[in-house]
Amino acid sequence: MGGAIWKALSTNAKALISVGVLKWVEDIPIFVYGVDKDITSDLTTRIIFEPLAKFTQAMMRKYPQFTQGSHYAKTFSRQIWSPSQKRWVFKKVELPVAEDIPLILVPKRWARPGLLMSGGRYYKTSMLSYVQELRGVIDPETGELVTEPKWRLEERKEFEQGLKTIMRVTREAHVEREDLLARFREFVDRRYEPLDDDEIDKRLRR
Repeated sequence: MGGAIWKALSTNAKALISVGVLKWVEDIPIFVYGVDKDITSDLTTRIIFEPLAKFTQAMMRKYPQFTQGSHYAKTFSRQIWSPSQKRWVFKKVELPVAEDIPLILVPKRWARPGLLMSGGRYYKTSMLSYVQELRGVIDPETGELVTEPKWRLEERKEFEQGLKTIMRVTREAHVEREDLLARFREFVDRRYEPLDDDEIDKRLRR
């Protein structure tokens, strides 16, 4: 999967990277087939492993139950991304253990059960909205913008859902100084709601 992601980012998506449109890990599922919530979660966790390890250690200090009684912590050697060196390095980290498996804790406000930045969601919201605006006409009587329904646009060959359409329209919008990914991030941010404690508890018990 890593090879597929690298190939996509260094070929099809290279133009978007070079102009600074595609610049976040969370953008990858929009432009790479087969990348869903699990892979995005794994990829993100690997890159920010050291901050998560430090958070975990801070929680161990705050809650001594992690190392009391039958609970304990161990030191592990783990591959960690170094932003300053721009390469992977091995470091030793102390982590709590459950059934011989090291645990990494994640701040609850960082976690979501689903993928917020997906290709399908991007296509149906920010991308098609832009196409509607682009093709819309002003009603001479009301002065309002009249747009073609999204369902009708989806039926058109030139705007059918798929990676080729997403790439093409995103590039065309950039030429017109429209950052559709920035629009989409704002759209997602407005609708983001962190999980509450009850919802987290339910998911942990599944």
